Amino acid sequence: MHAFWLLTQIPLAARQPDFARALRNLGLEIGEQPSVIDIARGFSDAVDGRVRNVRRRTDFGEMAQMCGAEALCAVAGRNLNQLFGTSPQDVRTAFAGLTTVKQFSILSMDFFARLTRRVLGYFLSRELPNHVGASSRFHTIREHQAFEQALDVHCRETARIVGDFSGEWYSKTNYESGIEAKQAGNFARVAFDKIKRELQHRRDVYA
Repeated sequence: MHAFWLLTQIPLAARQPDFARALRNLGLEIGEQPSVIDIARGFSDAVDGRVRNVRRRTDFGEMAQMCGAEALCAVAGRNLNQLFGTSPQDVRTAFAGLTTVKQFSILSMDFFARLTRRVLGYFLSRELPNHVGASSRFHTIREHQAFEQALDVHCRETARIVGDFSGEWYSKTNYESGIEAKQAGNFARVAFDKIKRELQHRRDVYA
């Protein structure tokens, strides 16, 4: 999964002497003083470029692309004092901070929570509107919205299982060998397997 590999590399790029050049080496079309939004946009474009090269676009890949950009904005943005504006150094520091065990755990958990929510929503969105009405599961639009909000919480709680080990994996793998695309892809598959089993467990418990 190229999107997840880029998530592992962008924080590391922020620790290089020339952040912008390091980002461009990853395939992001970035100016000399990128903002968080610039980096998220460059991330999305880089994933698009990868898809064009391999000529294989999937719905899942597009969801991962969107969730990766959203996670970068959300998690890096939390570390910025946007009330008084941000400098290029502030942006770089915010992304460099994501290389710690704790912060990368938060980033990966946010990404996988968003992606889990989007995958479930992809299937549910076709069926849920059929269950809104006086004699249906959801009597009102408000009840439908409450279900959607509960699903958001459910996905974030489920994704915590990824946060429990992703930061340690990231730190250890990067220290020992660096994180190649294949390693990131393998990790993403393991993470989704854990999420799938956690969803099944929660279904059995609350059924």
